[in-house]
Amino acid sequence: MSDSDNDDIDLVVNQIIMNNVKATELIKELFDNNLLQDEVGEPLNKRPRGLHKDRGHEEGHNKLVADYFAKHLVYNDVDFDCRFCMSRRLFLQIVNDLEREVDFFKQHWDAIGVKGFSPLQKCASAIRQLAYGSASDAFDEYLRMSETTSRDCLDHFCKGIIYLYMRQYLRKPTATDVQAIYALDEQTHGLPGMLGRIDCMHWVPGATNDIIVVNQSPIFNDLFENKAPDSSFVVNNTHYNHGYYLADGIYPEWTTFVKAFRYPIEEPQVHFKTRQESARKDIERTFATLKDKWHVLKYPARVWTQRKLTEIMYTCIILHNMIHEDGGFSHYPFDPTEVLLGEIETTISEEDRARNVNLVKNRERHANLRHDLSIHVWNSSSHANN
Repeated sequence: MSDSDNDDIDLVVNQIIMNNVKATELIKELFDNNLLQDEVGEPLNKRPRGLHKDRGHEEGHNKLVADYFAKHLVYNDVDFDCRFCMSRRLFLQIVNDLEREVDFFKQHWDAIGVKGFSPLQKCASAIRQLAYGSASDAFDEYLRMSETTSRDCLDHFCKGIIYLYMRQYLRKPTATDVQAIYALDEQTHGLPGMLGRIDCMHWVPGATNDIIVVNQSPIFNDLFENKAPDSSFVVNNTHYNHGYYLADGIYPEWTTFVKAFRYPIEEPQVHFKTRQESARKDIERTFATLKDKWHVLKYPARVWTQRKLTEIMYTCIILHNMIHEDGGFSHYPFDPTEVLLGEIETTISEEDRARNVNLVKNRERHANLRHDLSIHVWNSSSHANN
């Protein structure tokens, strides 16, 4: 190849480079000056806004009132309980409390005097989303509410429920509560010192199972830090410092867990295994009840943050307890003057905390507790008298 050919190639390459540089500079200048526009005169790099829809949200409020809250209503109390998962009385109490305490649920007017959504509409949207586990725009045609507004209603509703009712309906047990729980569980299942049942509602095999969850859980932090209320009890003439939870075989051998005998041999062990497994079924029924009533817990999550998932779970549990009390099934009356021990600021040395942890994780103490319980259950049963 001759020198002239090389010069021609270099000239062509330089010309292409110069043309590209000029084209890039021209496009940048057009964008900077907002000159590159589409056919309707909007910049191509600007996302067009959606058109405002006059949904007639006041019409949605009037229809909701006519259906469920008017003097001559369309749907009766049974229909209301089915669709809102609670009584009309409790629903109106929640609406009034939220309207009084949370600014989002107050009636507002915009700058041109148009009335906003009513507290009834906002609460109805949030509860329907929890009850049906549906998308935020599922009730647009009925409540005349957009997806964004419905999503905001659910978010503020969960925050409001937790703010107003958490201390009463999601509180840690007080000393009075502990004694009431002991009495009820011993009367029902014949197991003294039982605080409840423990299990994991959501887990994926091989990823997050019960044992991983309990090792990461702060459930026993109050016990480790001497903030838990007195829960001592006596069984088979032996004193124990704290109560326990019934658990299945995957849980560790701690004094806070009581598991059934895996291979029972003696009659008291066989009888205790039957009694323990029967009592432990309660938590499975509780999970089923929660998920059947609040389908948002049953279906894959529609929110993407851990905070919102936690708030939704707390809200469903609080509402479940409120509905339980509203139906007259509460066994533990709330005393607002009773101070929770965990609310008092206390300090504990690392040595004391380590000693408490070792006491809870004492395998010998765990075995002794299960043995004493099996003897107590056997002696209290009709089998011992035969």
